[in-house]
Amino acid sequence: DKYIYFLLSLSYFLANRFNDADSFIKKIKNIDPEYLPCFQLETFIILKSTNNINIVISRYIELIKKFPKDKTLKRSLFILHKIDDFNNFQKNARLYDFVSVPKPGRKVISHRKTKIFINKQIKISIIVFLVIAVSSATALSVYFILNRETERTPAKAISQIDMVNLDSSRYDLIYKIRKEKTPIFYFSNENLLKDFKSAKLLIKKNKFNNALKILNKLNNSNANYRVKEKIEFLRKFIIEIEDRNFEHVPFKDVSKNPYLYKGFNIRWKGRVTNIKKKKQKLTFSLLVDYVNNDIFTGIAEIYFDKSQCEIKNGDTVIVKAIFVNTIGSGNRIYLIAKDIRKVM
Repeated sequence: DKYIYFLLSLSYFLANRFNDADSFIKKIKNIDPEYLPCFQLETFIILKSTNNINIVISRYIELIKKFPKDKTLKRSLFILHKIDDFNNFQKNARLYDFVSVPKPGRKVISHRKTKIFINKQIKISIIVFLVIAVSSATALSVYFILNRETERTPAKAISQIDMVNLDSSRYDLIYKIRKEKTPIFYFSNENLLKDFKSAKLLIKKNKFNNALKILNKLNNSNANYRVKEKIEFLRKFIIEIEDRNFEHVPFKDVSKNPYLYKGFNIRWKGRVTNIKKKKQKLTFSLLVDYVNNDIFTGIAEIYFDKSQCEIKNGDTVIVKAIFVNTIGSGNRIYLIAKDIRKVM
Protein backbone atom coordinates (compact mmCIF):
# COMPACT_ATOMS: atom_id res chain seq x y z
CA ASP A 1 0.00 0.00 0.00
CA LYS A 2 1.78 3.12 -1.23
CA TYR A 3 -0.17 5.35 1.17
CA ILE A 4 1.04 3.44 4.22
CA TYR A 5 4.59 3.51 2.82
CA PHE A 6 4.23 7.27 2.37
CA LEU A 7 3.15 7.75 6.00
CA LEU A 8 6.06 5.60 7.16
CA SER A 9 8.50 7.55 5.01
CA LEU A 10 7.14 10.84 6.32
CA SER A 11 7.37 9.67 9.93
CA TYR A 12 10.93 8.38 9.53
CA PHE A 13 11.94 11.65 7.88
CA LEU A 14 10.56 13.73 10.74
CA ALA A 15 12.23 11.41 13.26
CA ASN A 16 15.64 12.01 11.63
CA ARG A 17 15.81 8.42 10.28
CA PHE A 18 16.72 9.53 6.77
CA ASN A 19 17.95 6.22 5.38
CA ASP A 20 14.67 4.56 6.33
CA ALA A 21 12.70 7.44 4.81
CA ASP A 22 14.68 7.17 1.59
CA SER A 23 14.18 3.41 1.34
CA PHE A 24 10.39 3.81 1.53
CA ILE A 25 10.44 6.60 -1.07
CA LYS A 26 12.20 4.18 -3.42
CA LYS A 27 9.58 1.50 -2.69
CA ILE A 28 6.77 3.94 -3.48
CA LYS A 29 8.37 4.87 -6.81
CA ASN A 30 8.63 1.20 -7.65
CA ILE A 31 4.93 0.67 -6.86
CA ASP A 32 3.68 3.88 -8.50
CA PRO A 33 6.14 6.11 -10.45
CA GLU A 34 3.42 8.82 -10.66
CA TYR A 35 2.62 9.14 -6.92
CA LEU A 36 2.81 12.91 -6.46
CA PRO A 37 3.11 13.15 -2.62
CA CYS A 38 6.23 10.99 -2.81
CA PHE A 39 7.90 13.45 -5.21
CA GLN A 40 6.83 16.40 -3.05
CA LEU A 41 8.42 14.82 0.02
CA GLU A 42 11.60 13.89 -1.83
CA THR A 43 11.97 17.45 -3.12
CA PHE A 44 11.34 18.93 0.34
CA ILE A 45 14.20 16.77 1.64
CA ILE A 46 16.40 18.27 -1.10
CA LEU A 47 15.24 21.77 -0.10
CA LYS A 48 16.25 21.10 3.51
CA SER A 49 19.61 19.51 2.70
CA THR A 50 21.20 21.47 -0.16
CA ASN A 51 23.03 24.78 0.13
CA ASN A 52 22.16 25.79 -3.44
CA ILE A 53 18.70 27.26 -4.12
CA ASN A 54 19.18 26.77 -7.86
CA ILE A 55 19.13 23.00 -7.41
CA VAL A 56 15.79 23.26 -5.61
CA ILE A 57 14.28 25.59 -8.23
CA SER A 58 15.46 23.24 -10.98
CA ARG A 59 13.82 20.29 -9.26
CA TYR A 60 10.49 22.09 -8.89
CA ILE A 61 10.51 23.12 -12.55
CA GLU A 62 11.04 19.46 -13.51
CA LEU A 63 8.15 18.36 -11.31
CA ILE A 64 5.79 21.05 -12.63
CA LYS A 65 6.52 19.80 -16.12
CA LYS A 66 5.67 16.27 -14.93
CA PHE A 67 2.61 17.35 -12.89
CA PRO A 68 1.46 20.62 -14.57
CA LYS A 69 -1.89 20.83 -12.70
CA ASP A 70 -0.53 20.55 -9.15
CA LYS A 71 -1.08 23.79 -7.20
CA THR A 72 1.29 22.87 -4.36
CA LEU A 73 4.27 22.59 -6.70
CA LYS A 74 3.43 25.88 -8.42
CA ARG A 75 3.02 27.63 -5.07
CA SER A 76 6.34 26.20 -3.87
CA LEU A 77 8.17 27.51 -6.93
CA PHE A 78 6.52 30.92 -6.51
CA ILE A 79 7.69 31.04 -2.88
CA LEU A 80 11.26 30.12 -3.86
CA HIS A 81 11.41 32.90 -6.46
CA LYS A 82 10.59 35.47 -3.74
CA ILE A 83 13.29 34.37 -1.27
CA ASP A 84 16.01 36.86 -0.35
CA ASP A 85 17.78 34.81 2.34
CA PHE A 86 17.80 31.10 1.44
CA ASN A 87 19.67 29.97 4.56
CA ASN A 88 17.11 31.55 6.88
CA PHE A 89 14.21 30.33 4.76
CA GLN A 90 15.63 26.79 4.69
CA LYS A 91 15.82 26.68 8.48
CA ASN A 92 12.20 27.78 8.92
CA ALA A 93 10.54 26.06 5.93
CA ARG A 94 7.54 24.02 7.07
CA LEU A 95 6.83 20.63 5.56
CA TYR A 96 3.08 21.24 5.20
CA ASP A 97 3.70 24.24 2.95
CA PHE A 98 5.49 22.03 0.42
CA VAL A 99 3.99 18.55 0.86
CA SER A 100 0.29 17.74 0.44
CA VAL A 101 -0.43 14.81 2.76
CA PRO A 102 -3.42 12.89 1.32
CA LYS A 103 -6.37 12.15 3.56
CA PRO A 104 -6.78 8.48 4.53
CA GLY A 105 -9.20 6.45 2.44
CA ARG A 106 -11.63 3.82 3.64
CA LYS A 107 -10.37 0.28 3.34
CA VAL A 108 -13.11 -2.35 3.04
CA ILE A 109 -12.67 -5.97 4.17
CA SER A 110 -15.40 -8.43 3.12
CA HIS A 111 -15.89 -11.60 5.13
CA ARG A 112 -19.08 -13.67 5.02
CA LYS A 113 -21.05 -10.72 3.60
CA THR A 114 -19.86 -8.48 6.45
CA LYS A 115 -18.08 -5.24 5.56
CA ILE A 116 -15.70 -3.83 8.14
CA PHE A 117 -14.66 -0.23 7.63
CA ILE A 118 -11.28 0.43 9.23
CA ASN A 119 -10.51 4.10 9.53
CA LYS A 120 -9.57 4.15 13.18
CA GLN A 121 -6.11 2.62 12.76
CA ILE A 122 -5.22 4.98 9.93
CA LYS A 123 -6.41 8.00 11.93
CA ILE A 124 -4.26 6.90 14.84
CA SER A 125 -1.23 6.65 12.53
CA ILE A 126 -1.90 10.19 11.30
CA ILE A 127 -2.03 11.49 14.89
CA VAL A 128 1.19 9.66 15.76
CA PHE A 129 3.12 11.09 12.85
CA LEU A 130 1.79 14.61 13.57
CA VAL A 131 3.12 14.32 17.12
CA ILE A 132 6.47 13.18 15.75
CA ALA A 133 6.42 16.11 13.32
CA VAL A 134 5.98 18.70 16.05
CA SER A 135 8.65 17.22 18.28
CA SER A 136 11.17 16.64 15.49
CA ALA A 137 10.89 19.78 13.36
CA THR A 138 13.46 21.77 15.31
CA ALA A 139 15.91 18.89 15.55
CA LEU A 140 15.56 18.26 11.83
CA SER A 141 16.41 21.83 10.87
CA VAL A 142 19.45 21.89 13.15
CA TYR A 143 20.64 18.55 11.79
CA PHE A 144 20.64 19.73 8.17
CA ILE A 145 22.28 23.06 8.96
CA LEU A 146 25.10 21.48 10.94
CA ASN A 147 25.73 18.56 8.59
CA ARG A 148 25.36 19.88 5.06
CA GLU A 149 28.56 20.46 3.10
CA THR A 150 29.40 24.03 2.14
CA GLU A 151 31.31 22.98 -0.95
CA ARG A 152 31.91 19.76 -2.79
CA THR A 153 34.81 19.15 -5.15
CA PRO A 154 35.73 16.08 -7.21
CA ALA A 155 39.13 15.81 -5.47
CA LYS A 156 37.51 15.43 -2.04
CA ALA A 157 34.72 13.14 -3.16
CA ILE A 158 36.43 10.97 -5.78
CA SER A 159 35.93 7.92 -3.59
CA GLN A 160 32.17 8.47 -3.71
CA ILE A 161 32.25 8.24 -7.50
CA ASP A 162 34.22 4.98 -7.36
CA MET A 163 31.62 3.49 -5.03
CA VAL A 164 28.82 3.98 -7.58
CA ASN A 165 28.88 0.89 -9.79
CA LEU A 166 26.51 -1.21 -11.90
CA ASP A 167 26.45 -5.00 -11.76
CA SER A 168 24.90 -6.49 -14.90
CA SER A 169 25.56 -10.01 -13.63
CA ARG A 170 23.03 -9.64 -10.78
CA TYR A 171 20.12 -8.12 -12.69
CA ASP A 172 19.20 -6.75 -16.09
CA LEU A 173 20.09 -3.06 -16.39
CA ILE A 174 17.41 -2.24 -18.96
CA TYR A 175 13.71 -2.67 -19.59
CA LYS A 176 13.52 -4.47 -22.92
CA ILE A 177 9.75 -4.01 -23.20
CA ARG A 178 8.14 -0.75 -22.06
CA LYS A 179 4.74 0.83 -22.61
CA GLU A 180 6.20 4.33 -22.70
CA LYS A 181 8.61 5.36 -25.43
CA THR A 182 11.93 6.78 -24.30
CA PRO A 183 14.13 9.18 -26.33
CA ILE A 184 17.06 6.76 -25.92
CA PHE A 185 16.77 2.98 -26.16
CA TYR A 186 19.53 0.56 -25.18
CA PHE A 187 19.42 -2.93 -26.68
CA SER A 188 22.03 -4.44 -24.38
CA ASN A 189 23.47 -4.11 -20.88
CA GLU A 190 26.96 -3.83 -22.34
CA ASN A 191 26.26 -0.57 -24.22
CA LEU A 192 24.61 0.98 -21.18
CA LEU A 193 27.46 -0.09 -18.91
CA LYS A 194 29.99 1.35 -21.36
CA ASP A 195 28.29 4.77 -21.30
CA PHE A 196 28.01 4.70 -17.50
CA LYS A 197 31.73 4.02 -17.08
CA SER A 198 32.56 6.75 -19.63
CA ALA A 199 30.55 9.28 -17.60
CA LYS A 200 32.41 8.39 -14.40
CA LEU A 201 35.77 8.73 -16.17
CA LEU A 202 34.80 12.15 -17.56
CA ILE A 203 33.83 13.34 -14.05
CA LYS A 204 37.28 12.38 -12.77
CA LYS A 205 38.83 14.36 -15.65
CA ASN A 206 36.69 17.42 -14.71
CA LYS A 207 34.85 17.27 -18.04
CA PHE A 208 31.54 17.84 -16.33
CA ASN A 209 29.36 18.93 -19.26
CA ASN A 210 30.44 15.91 -21.30
CA ALA A 211 29.70 13.64 -18.35
CA LEU A 212 26.30 15.28 -17.81
CA LYS A 213 25.33 14.72 -21.42
CA ILE A 214 25.93 10.98 -21.07
CA LEU A 215 24.17 10.83 -17.69
CA ASN A 216 21.17 12.72 -19.12
CA LYS A 217 21.13 10.28 -22.02
CA LEU A 218 21.05 7.36 -19.57
CA ASN A 219 18.40 9.06 -17.46
CA ASN A 220 16.10 9.37 -20.48
CA SER A 221 16.57 5.79 -21.62
CA ASN A 222 15.02 2.42 -20.89
CA ALA A 223 17.45 1.88 -17.99
CA ASN A 224 15.72 0.41 -14.95
CA TYR A 225 15.03 2.35 -11.74
CA ARG A 226 18.08 0.90 -9.92
CA VAL A 227 20.36 2.29 -12.62
CA LYS A 228 18.61 5.67 -12.63
CA GLU A 229 19.04 6.05 -8.87
CA LYS A 230 22.83 5.83 -9.36
CA ILE A 231 22.68 8.12 -12.38
CA GLU A 232 20.81 10.73 -10.34
CA PHE A 233 23.47 10.57 -7.62
CA LEU A 234 26.20 11.38 -10.16
CA ARG A 235 24.10 14.15 -11.76
CA LYS A 236 23.58 15.86 -8.39
CA PHE A 237 27.26 15.42 -7.60
CA ILE A 238 28.19 17.40 -10.74
CA ILE A 239 25.50 20.08 -10.40
CA GLU A 240 26.53 20.90 -6.81
CA ILE A 241 30.14 21.63 -7.84
CA GLU A 242 30.53 25.41 -7.58
CA ASP A 243 33.60 25.98 -9.78
CA ARG A 244 32.56 24.25 -13.00
CA ASN A 245 33.65 25.91 -16.24
CA PHE A 246 31.07 27.55 -18.50
CA GLU A 247 31.15 26.43 -22.14
CA HIS A 248 29.51 27.64 -25.33
CA VAL A 249 26.91 25.14 -26.53
CA PRO A 250 25.08 25.80 -29.83
CA PHE A 251 21.56 26.99 -29.11
CA LYS A 252 20.10 24.74 -31.81
CA ASP A 253 21.55 21.67 -30.06
CA VAL A 254 19.96 22.59 -26.73
CA SER A 255 16.65 23.44 -28.40
CA LYS A 256 16.57 20.19 -30.38
CA ASN A 257 17.30 17.81 -27.49
CA PRO A 258 16.92 19.79 -24.23
CA TYR A 259 16.85 16.65 -22.08
CA LEU A 260 20.52 16.00 -22.92
CA TYR A 261 21.67 19.38 -21.57
CA LYS A 262 19.91 19.67 -18.21
CA GLY A 263 22.37 20.95 -15.62
CA PHE A 264 24.89 22.21 -18.21
CA ASN A 265 26.98 25.27 -17.44
CA ILE A 266 26.42 27.34 -20.57
CA ARG A 267 28.01 30.58 -21.83
CA TRP A 268 25.93 32.55 -24.36
CA LYS A 269 26.29 35.99 -25.89
CA GLY A 270 23.19 37.90 -26.94
CA ARG A 271 20.93 40.91 -26.68
CA VAL A 272 18.75 41.74 -23.63
CA THR A 273 15.02 42.28 -24.04
CA ASN A 274 11.86 42.16 -21.87
CA ILE A 275 13.85 42.95 -18.73
CA LYS A 276 12.02 42.91 -15.36
CA LYS A 277 13.36 43.71 -11.88
CA LYS A 278 11.72 42.82 -8.58
CA LYS A 279 13.50 43.15 -5.23
CA GLN A 280 16.71 41.15 -5.63
CA LYS A 281 15.48 39.24 -8.71
CA LEU A 282 16.08 39.96 -12.38
CA THR A 283 14.48 38.26 -15.38
CA PHE A 284 14.85 38.91 -19.09
CA SER A 285 14.84 37.29 -22.52
CA LEU A 286 18.19 36.77 -24.23
CA LEU A 287 18.33 36.89 -28.03
CA VAL A 288 21.16 34.39 -28.41
CA ASP A 289 23.90 35.12 -31.00
CA TYR A 290 22.22 38.41 -31.92
CA VAL A 291 23.55 40.29 -34.96
CA ASN A 292 22.26 43.29 -36.88
CA ASN A 293 18.77 43.45 -38.36
CA ASP A 294 17.27 41.30 -35.60
CA ILE A 295 18.99 38.11 -36.69
CA PHE A 296 19.59 35.62 -33.86
CA THR A 297 19.59 31.85 -33.31
CA GLY A 298 17.00 31.64 -30.53
CA ILE A 299 15.48 33.07 -27.35
CA ALA A 300 16.40 31.97 -23.82
CA GLU A 301 14.60 33.04 -20.62
CA ILE A 302 17.13 34.16 -17.99
CA TYR A 303 16.64 34.33 -14.21
CA PHE A 304 19.27 36.15 -12.12
CA ASP A 305 19.30 36.50 -8.34
CA LYS A 306 20.89 39.98 -8.36
CA SER A 307 18.69 42.87 -9.44
CA GLN A 308 21.51 45.39 -9.00
CA CYS A 309 23.03 44.14 -12.26
CA GLU A 310 23.32 47.28 -14.42
CA ILE A 311 21.87 46.15 -17.72
CA LYS A 312 18.95 47.41 -19.77
CA ASN A 313 16.95 46.43 -22.85
CA GLY A 314 19.10 46.50 -25.97
CA ASP A 315 22.40 45.75 -24.18
CA THR A 316 24.70 43.05 -25.49
CA VAL A 317 25.79 40.71 -22.69
CA ILE A 318 27.67 37.49 -22.03
CA VAL A 319 25.63 35.23 -19.74
CA LYS A 320 27.10 32.36 -17.76
CA ALA A 321 24.21 30.22 -16.61
CA ILE A 322 22.92 26.77 -15.69
CA PHE A 323 20.40 25.25 -18.09
CA VAL A 324 17.45 24.14 -15.98
CA ASN A 325 14.69 23.01 -18.32
CA THR A 326 12.22 24.12 -20.94
CA ILE A 327 9.09 25.95 -19.80
CA GLY A 328 5.66 26.74 -21.24
CA SER A 329 3.83 25.29 -24.21
CA GLY A 330 6.52 26.61 -26.55
CA ASN A 331 9.29 24.77 -24.65
CA ARG A 332 11.25 27.98 -24.05
CA ILE A 333 14.82 27.53 -22.83
CA TYR A 334 15.12 28.51 -19.14
CA LEU A 335 18.46 29.26 -17.47
CA ILE A 336 19.57 30.44 -14.03
CA ALA A 337 22.40 32.95 -14.48
CA LYS A 338 25.51 32.86 -12.31
CA ASP A 339 27.25 35.84 -13.95
CA ILE A 340 26.26 38.53 -16.47
CA ARG A 341 28.82 40.76 -18.17
CA LYS A 342 27.93 43.71 -20.37
CA VAL A 343 29.79 43.85 -23.69
CA MET A 344 30.82 47.35 -24.68
